[in-house]
Amino acid sequence: MKKVIFIGNGILSLMTALRLSQKKEQVNITIIGPFDREGCASVAAPAMLNSFAELIKGSLDNEIDRKKFKISRLAGKRWKNLFEDLEEYSVAKPQPAFGTYVLNNTTTDKLDDENFDAILAYLEEFKEEYELVNKDQIPGYSPSSQGRAIRSLYMKNEGFVNSESVLDYLVDYLTNQGVIFIDDSVSKLIKEEEVISSLKTEKGDIYIADNFFLSPGANFSKIIDNSNLNLNIQKILYGSGVAVEIKPKEMNLTNCVRTPNRGMACGIYSAPRTEETIFIGASNLIANYGLEHGMLTSVESLLKSAMEQINTSFYNAGFVGTKLGWRPTSEDTYPLLGKTKIPNLIVATGTKRDGFHMSPIISEYLIALLFNEKYEHTSLFDSFKPEREIIRNISREKAIKEIVAHQISAMYQHDFIPPKSNMLNDYIEKLTVEANEVHDKVGAKEWGIPPELYAMYKGGYLACSCAG
Repeated sequence: MKKVIFIGNGILSLMTALRLSQKKEQVNITIIGPFDREGCASVAAPAMLNSFAELIKGSLDNEIDRKKFKISRLAGKRWKNLFEDLEEYSVAKPQPAFGTYVLNNTTTDKLDDENFDAILAYLEEFKEEYELVNKDQIPGYSPSSQGRAIRSLYMKNEGFVNSESVLDYLVDYLTNQGVIFIDDSVSKLIKEEEVISSLKTEKGDIYIADNFFLSPGANFSKIIDNSNLNLNIQKILYGSGVAVEIKPKEMNLTNCVRTPNRGMACGIYSAPRTEETIFIGASNLIANYGLEHGMLTSVESLLKSAMEQINTSFYNAGFVGTKLGWRPTSEDTYPLLGKTKIPNLIVATGTKRDGFHMSPIISEYLIALLFNEKYEHTSLFDSFKPEREIIRNISREKAIKEIVAHQISAMYQHDFIPPKSNMLNDYIEKLTVEANEVHDKVGAKEWGIPPELYAMYKGGYLACSCAG
């Protein structure tokens, strides 16, 4: 019987293990990951099953981004009946819901207007159903006067689901299918005669298998560095994001209500978590380490934004707690998905905040690779091979403009009030000069730094590995 080990117990491992169990092949499946799921990105996800709502101005300017967007749209359709034919054991089936409102308010700057316009343009281009709605028609939406939307749209095919309920259900389902779960973390892979023969855990245990799926989220590079596999794979960084769960006095928010993405993070979003609670997110801090706790400034900003931009009555809601996740972010911001030159090692990471939503399609692709089967959407994944050169498909000029625009947007999200003088334009000029200097420092002459990674380049954390 073939033995397959999944390294990591997040959504990509669980969903791919589900696909494998459905193949009805003679396979022994083991999943290794800490049961507390420390840093698991999916735990801190709302989770929004959004494709169009995630787009901003320029999101689809190149073919690689359009391929990734196609994967996202395919996944959105899969979620509608993903659990329909599966058995239910001790844990109830998750219930994805659909209907997302996107707000265009004036709490930041014109970048929000441009990104809202971009979403509308993409909806028209792809002939996706939507409608512009009166803000007063949005259930549970009651912002402050200063935070109210000037435009809002509704997309019936964009959804949301309780991510923890999905993870818990998949663990329960797979356990009843004979899958073995081990409460441990993998330290390193052991290579013998050109293949991975086994792995060693943090507890010192050795596990042998025929095939290995390496999908440990943001801890990916730590395992690769310990394993000495001689693979040309870029580093995975930690995109720490905190979300807040609240229990309002009246539960009248029935849909996902959000702004466009803004200022290097996710804007402000809210979605029902349980019958009594609401999830609010999300912050984002990319670094070469994962935060142990959500920063107070992030929690403060989320709560303030939720009360001002979603519903003022949240001021008297109960504070249930925070959730922290490490979004795995690659050096070029694109996923690492597929086979490596080691024939029995398949990689899945670098999905940032898209992994949960796109997992139904990613898992289909990975299982097709395992069995060397044809897959109708293989061409969409060609650019995301794990062993590839760093993708540099943004011009220096465009990158610098976006870096400055996103920094200004982020400032507005943290109560920035520009003076009644030319100081704002002077500051924009200063940021532009600084961004040019950082590009020069790292050797980015013909390519641009992705805005979300700018701080990593500026701080020198990526200068050596990415200069060229």
